[in-house]
Amino acid sequence: MRFPVHALAGCLILVLGACATEPAQPPQPPPEQPEREELVRRVPEVEPEWAVQGAHPDDEEFLYFVGYSGKHAEERNAVAEARQAAGNEFVEYCGVESRTFSKFLSVTSGRSSEVKDATESGISGSKQQSQAYFRKLRVVGRSASEFRVLRGTQEQSRFWRMKVLVKVPRSEYDAVLAWKQKREDEAKALKLAQEQQAETLLSQQLETAKASAREGNLLGALKQLQQFRETAPQQPTPKRAVFLTEADGLETRWLGSVALEADAPAEQQLEPGQTPTPLAVKASFKPGDSSIPLPNLPIRFADASGGGTVVTDAKGMATLPLPSFASEQEKHFTASPNVEWMNKQLAGIDLANLKDRKVRFRIVVRTPFLKQRIKNDFPLKLASNIEGSYQVGKTFQVFGSCAKRCRVRVYYWDGTTGIFLKGTGSRKLIKNKTTPLVPTIAPDASGNYTLIVLSTTGEFPDAVKEETTYSATEFAVVLKNFRSMKGAKAEEHLKITVQD
Repeated sequence: MRFPVHALAGCLILVLGACATEPAQPPQPPPEQPEREELVRRVPEVEPEWAVQGAHPDDEEFLYFVGYSGKHAEERNAVAEARQAAGNEFVEYCGVESRTFSKFLSVTSGRSSEVKDATESGISGSKQQSQAYFRKLRVVGRSASEFRVLRGTQEQSRFWRMKVLVKVPRSEYDAVLAWKQKREDEAKALKLAQEQQAETLLSQQLETAKASAREGNLLGALKQLQQFRETAPQQPTPKRAVFLTEADGLETRWLGSVALEADAPAEQQLEPGQTPTPLAVKASFKPGDSSIPLPNLPIRFADASGGGTVVTDAKGMATLPLPSFASEQEKHFTASPNVEWMNKQLAGIDLANLKDRKVRFRIVVRTPFLKQRIKNDFPLKLASNIEGSYQVGKTFQVFGSCAKRCRVRVYYWDGTTGIFLKGTGSRKLIKNKTTPLVPTIAPDASGNYTLIVLSTTGEFPDAVKEETTYSATEFAVVLKNFRSMKGAKAEEHLKITVQD
């Protein structure tokens, strides 16, 4: 069977048209209407003046405060909040804080606080500053407003807003102020007592340090000042800066007064093998008007090769024994406080200026010119006509003999001065013949003396007058020149001890 072409085309157009048509959308609900509040009633219908103005004039007997509530489903809750707000106004009027309100309450009425901070109740409003509590709070007026919440014409809910007027006897206000003043007075008294106690404590600590210093315990006193500086800033007194300044002054004065002085010869002239006098220093300081010994001070004795530390004893003395020196040499020692050692015990205290307190010692080891004798080229003998001790005023003679024909000079040495007594001049002594060398001698003072006889087979290079006097340095040159002469020579000494 055949269909007409135009009929087939029409069917296709109907089918395609049906496929292209969009389905119908469901109807949209109407937009939701916003909520709105509507006053249902106000009791009383006309708001009183205090509710409109938010205030009521005070009178001679009462103070008046207005409180507002937020939204509450129950009227009684709105009243309670408004009353509470009025009470907070009273507390703020009194000028006290709410944090310690319960203290006033327990003292005055024995009840717990009814004043709450607005931020604690979740109600918007400024943060209350309430500390005092009132014993009487009477509501003398209220203005209640009931509202309903509508969405369109449908009622959703209802709530109350409340305004209350409370009156508080002025006596209550006076009681709060009196309690506030008493509390402030007590706080001031407590603060003053704490300050006085702190000042007493600081004074005692400083006095303890001063007492230690007066006893000579400088290091202990400095430690106490160190501890004082750690505790003083924590004391509740505005005068702590004054005490700290005094502590600084004591430390500066005590350390500045430390002194060292030598208690042994600053210079020693020794011979090889002799033991030097121990090095000694005396330490002192001024805890008051006068100096006292400084014990337990570490003193470092040092030379070029090193040193050691000695602590001063109860008399402030530090002593360093030294061994004998076998050879000629010159030693320099310095004694000063061992600041490095002290810093370990007194960390934080400036001890640098103590390094300048120094005592210097010098030790010279030399062979004396009398003992720098040469080896004799021939025997030279000396003798005296007196055996044993010599007496002051008693005369004696000195004799000598040479193993060779020789010329002789006789000198006298008393320890500081040399004197030329006698010489043979151009004559020579007969070989091995004992001959008086000097005239009769009569000592006029006790002491130790030495007769020195120089002999040569040649001639002395200079002419010397009898009784010529030489200083120690000059006499050393005389002996040195003789000992360096060429030719055979000899030198002998005769030691004489004269007693009273």
